[in-house]
Amino acid sequence: MLESLREARVEMIVRDTILSGQPQERDVTLESTALAMRHLVISAVPIRAKDKEIRGAVIVFHDITRLKQLEVVRQEFVANVSHELRTPLAIFRGYLETFADHPDLTLEEVRPMVEAMRRHSNRLNALVEDLLSLTRLEAGQIEAEYSPIRLDAFFRQLVRDWEKRMEGGSGRF
Repeated sequence: MLESLREARVEMIVRDTILSGQPQERDVTLESTALAMRHLVISAVPIRAKDKEIRGAVIVFHDITRLKQLEVVRQEFVANVSHELRTPLAIFRGYLETFADHPDLTLEEVRPMVEAMRRHSNRLNALVEDLLSLTRLEAGQIEAEYSPIRLDAFFRQLVRDWEKRMEGGSGRF
């Protein structure tokens, strides 16, 4: 499908290329009712005749919409992982400060804190393992393994896991 594009920013790139005689490159986001939003890198190079006079320009549109979308997904992922790492680390810091400020705590007072630290340590370890697995999958070092599961057993276990987490009072895992 061939479409005509009347866009002031594109025309400006062409004009700047022809007037300056120099290649131009710009990122442009196009929003239109006919098309979904598109992110483009537009490159323009002047066309010169044998007498070196500029006769026009060659314009190349490189659609980077998918790259921009993936960039947003990656940024959200990093923000979520950062949050998930900060929570257990804050808990560790709080308990360590408690231990430092109150060295006379009894074993009965310390035991629940140590148990909470162990749970969050396991959580951190699982998060790091998930990140490493994701990195290996992206790098093609490992392939996802698919196997059939019994959905009824899977959902029963899922409900049990969430019930345990909710009983803990935090509602978080």
